[in-house]
Amino acid sequence: MGLSREKTSNYDAIVVGTGPGGSVVARDLARAGRKVLILERGGGRDENPKGLMLAAHKILAAADIQFLNPGATLVRGLTLGGTSMLYFASAWPPPPEIFEPLGIDLRDAYAEAAQELPIATLPDNLIGPMAQRIEASALDLGLPWQRLPKLIDVAKAAEQPDFSAKWNARMTVAEAVDQGADLVTGARVERVLCEGGQAHGVTYRTRSGAYQVRASVTVLAAGGIGSPLILSNSGLGETHPSFFCDPIIAVSGSVAGLRGGEEFAMAAGMNRPNEGFMLADMTLPRALYMGFTAQALRFDRLFAHAATLTIMVKLRDEVAGALNSGGHPRRKFTHAELAPLREGAALARRILEKAGARHVFSSRITAGHPGGTVAIGRTLSSDLQTQTNNLYVCDCSVIPGPWGLPPTLTLYCLGKRLARHLTA
Repeated sequence: MGLSREKTSNYDAIVVGTGPGGSVVARDLARAGRKVLILERGGGRDENPKGLMLAAHKILAAADIQFLNPGATLVRGLTLGGTSMLYFASAWPPPPEIFEPLGIDLRDAYAEAAQELPIATLPDNLIGPMAQRIEASALDLGLPWQRLPKLIDVAKAAEQPDFSAKWNARMTVAEAVDQGADLVTGARVERVLCEGGQAHGVTYRTRSGAYQVRASVTVLAAGGIGSPLILSNSGLGETHPSFFCDPIIAVSGSVAGLRGGEEFAMAAGMNRPNEGFMLADMTLPRALYMGFTAQALRFDRLFAHAATLTIMVKLRDEVAGALNSGGHPRRKFTHAELAPLREGAALARRILEKAGARHVFSSRITAGHPGGTVAIGRTLSSDLQTQTNNLYVCDCSVIPGPWGLPPTLTLYCLGKRLARHLTA
């Protein structure tokens, strides 16, 4: 590895990762007067992307795509702001039935988040023609289709429907920097520095060389794959931790005369936790639509983006996958495990056909939100501390699972709670 250069030794906290959890921890600590260093593996110092959808080159630059098995891929964000740069701005509140048995009450953190973030369901004037068509069809079938809470500034979106109306963690990182935090992008953290059972900082590498930096507190927020890999490389975690993910398929069908394709996705849907799946409208960016269509070998529909309705079917996965020694996720789904996905896809097909769609087809599986690898109650205390003092984790890896929900707002609330604990 070569010699590491000492960067500095007077940080109060190092935060590794800039997704929803890490960004709010860094910002709230900086607001409290702590000297904070933020390390982000990806790039993305540029301003927020323009337009309602991310362009293809932006998607590819922000995404890390890996194969779970020959028939399924997993997508996560490796950029400033993490996966929030790829998400559909869903604001699902933290489920108390998962966290309260673990001694975690997120009500106060959620109340604060509701004051800080633009949480609202979309009004009629911001529901696009595709989502409207799907919503009307689902309601005609008697389904409990409801508007979903979004992290979207409704007033701003009404003036200019744009990506900038969506909250993303890059905005919170900017607030942290305004409060005095230092930010280093392109920094790949290799291990945690430990002495006497306590964390004292990290080593990391950039294009310019290898560094070590010390701090009183270290917070890993590098995601459900990144954080356990850092712990394992440091001799502080499991070598092959298990994980859950949220497998999804896109069920699509074309409607003659429909012209859409640029609208807020997941405006409405329905969650059936007892059956193990969730449905929502999902207007895809053109590049993603073409990728899903090619993946399904439906080249005849490749250029029908503007006329194609799409419904996302999300499976509530069990903690059953495993990371190999290189941190690559591996997960094979059995026929029985995919039964809820098939049930959800059949219901999505009914909705689309009721809406007048033809040429209906389903994509192959794409998964997101890998988590459960450093779970609360198994690896972490209720304060998100590892068995190493002064070393904490705050990202999707802490969720014990199964999950099956948009995690952004939950991670934001966990980050607020952790920052409050660290400043107490």
